[in-house]
Amino acid sequence: MYTRAIIEHLISFKIIHWDEEIRLLSAEALGRLCALDPYFVSAQVLEKLVPLVSSESLIMRQGGIVALASTLSSLKRCGVQLDKEMYENIAQIPSMVYPICKKRTRSLGSTLMRRAMNIFIKSLSSVIEDWLYCLELNFSDDNGDIRKGACQAGAAFFKLYVDNSSVEFLMLRIRQIYLPQVSSKI
Repeated sequence: MYTRAIIEHLISFKIIHWDEEIRLLSAEALGRLCALDPYFVSAQVLEKLVPLVSSESLIMRQGGIVALASTLSSLKRCGVQLDKEMYENIAQIPSMVYPICKKRTRSLGSTLMRRAMNIFIKSLSSVIEDWLYCLELNFSDDNGDIRKGACQAGAAFFKLYVDNSSVEFLMLRIRQIYLPQVSSKI
C-alpha cells in the first residue's frame, strides 16, 4: 500500500542524504522494497537513479551507484528484464567512475567512489553467470544471425577466461598488488 511512497521518499531524500550510512542503508532498503513492486521499480525508479551517477555532487553520485547496485541485484532476483537502453546506460557506469577512483587520493570523492564501486561490483557480479547461460542459449538458437552474434559475444566474453596472458596478468596482480596490501593491513 505504501511501498511506492516509501520508494519515492528513499530516492528523493535518503539516497542523496549527506550521511553515508543513511545512503547505504537506504540503498539496501530500496533493494528490499524492489521485491514488493519490481515492475514499478524497473519502469519508474531506474530512470531516476541513472542520472544521479553523472551528478556533479559526489554524494549524489555515490548514492546513485549504490542504489542502482541494490536495485539491479533485486530486479535480477525477481526475474525482471531491462530494456536495451537501460543496459547500455548501466554498462557505462564503471568507465564513468573509474577516473575518479584512479586518482588514488585520500579525498572524500575518491573514497566515496571506490566504496560505491565495491558495492556495485559485488552486487552485480552474479550477472556474469546469467550472461553465460544466455550465450549458451544463443549458441544453439535456430536463427543463424543469433548464433553468429553469440559467437562474437562469446569471443569477447571468454577472452579473459581462456587467454593465458590475461590469467597470468591477473595472478601477477594478485601476488604483487593485492596480497601485499591485504597482509599489510592485517
